[in-house]
Amino acid sequence: MEILNNLWNVMITENENLTKYVSLSLIFIEIYVVMKFFTTVLDINYSKKQRNAYMILFGILTIITNLFVPINFNTFITLLLLPTIIKFIFKTSILKSIIAEILTMITTLILETLYLKICFSFFGITPNQCKNIIIYRVPFMITIYLTIFILSKIMGAIKVNWNTFENLSKHHKRLLILNLIFVLICVAAQFYLLIFYNQTLPIYITLISLLSLLTYSSISIYSIIKTLLLEKTKKRINKIIALFDKGDKNEGLSGIAAAQRK
Repeated sequence: MEILNNLWNVMITENENLTKYVSLSLIFIEIYVVMKFFTTVLDINYSKKQRNAYMILFGILTIITNLFVPINFNTFITLLLLPTIIKFIFKTSILKSIIAEILTMITTLILETLYLKICFSFFGITPNQCKNIIIYRVPFMITIYLTIFILSKIMGAIKVNWNTFENLSKHHKRLLILNLIFVLICVAAQFYLLIFYNQTLPIYITLISLLSLLTYSSISIYSIIKTLLLEKTKKRINKIIALFDKGDKNEGLSGIAAAQRK
C-alpha cells in the first residue's frame, strides 16, 4: 500500500525532469503517428526500411535535443533538420519535405493550443501542470497522438495530385520554397509564444494568433494553387501553339476543346 501511495504521489506532483523522461519514452509513438500523417497527406510511399530509419534517426535527434539543448532552441533545431531528414530518407523533393514539416507543425500547434485551453478552461489545469505532472501529461500527449492518427485516416480519403508541384518551373519552385520558409518561421514563432505563454495570454489573443496563422496559411495555399493552375495553363497553351506551328490544325483544335472542358 505504501508503494502505491508513493507512486501516486509521484504521478500527481510537479516534477519537470521526471515528466520529461516519461514523455521521451513515448517519443517513438509520436514520431510514427506524425510520419503516418504527413506521408498520407502528401502521398509519400515508403518501405519498412525507410520507416524504421526515419523513426530511429529522428528519435535519436529528438532525445539528444531534449536532453542536452535548451528547450527554447528545440523547435528551431527541428525546424532546420526535419526537412533534410525527410528528403534524405523518403527520397522526396525539398518542396515536399518543407510542406511535410509545415503540415506537422501547424497541426501540432493548433491541437496543443486547443487542448491546453480546454484543460485550463474546463478542468483548471494550467499549462505548467499539464507539462510537468505525469498524470496530466501522458493523457494529454496520447489525446494529441490519437487526434493526429484520426486526421491521417480522414486525409487518406482525400486524394491530392502532388505531382504537379514537381512539374513547376525553377522560378516558381524558388518562389514557393521561399514562401514556405516564411510560413515555417511564422509557425515556429507562434508555437513558441502560444506554448510558453499560453497561461498568461488572454483567450482572445490566443484566438487572434490562431486565426492569423490559419489565415496566412490559407492565403499561402491559395496562392500556391493559383500558381499551379497558371503553370498548367501556360504549358497547355504552349503545347497547342506548338501543334499549330507544326501544321497539325486538328490536334491543335482538339487541344483547345480539351482545355475548355477542363
